Amino acid sequence: MSLLQAIPHPSCVWCVLPINSQGDFITGDSEGVVRYFSKDAALTSLDTSIQLTNQLINRVIEEKKKRESGPSSEDLAKATKWEQSSQHRGKSEGQVMLFNKNNVLIAAQWSVASGTWIEVGQVSGKANQGQIN
Repeated sequence: MSLLQAIPHPSCVWCVLPINSQGDFITGDSEGVVRYFSKDAALTSLDTSIQLTNQLINRVIEEKKKRESGPSSEDLAKATKWEQSSQHRGKSEGQVMLFNKNNVLIAAQWSVASGTWIEVGQVSGKANQGQIN
């Protein structure tokens, strides 16, 4: 495979994402800037660039809101009731499990010494973005 084209970039590129089969792609760089590259001149016009930027910003905002909105009613429904925690023994010291305590999602940590779950705090985020207060 040989180099077909070198495209100058004003800063250190951290990631490249292909957009479509026509060869369009975006880059993310060390300055926190996303740049859109395309062979189609219509897509690189100022108006189109502004429109694409606004769409990207809106998608990022939507995803961030989803992550920060906290546990859903589905998350609560799936969680074991706190009152039933004694029926679910932990597998190892420090294991973390989520429970539904009075319709609030809480995290608890298993204590081998006491043979019980110890409440750590309320879950205030979603998925891997969660925080324990």
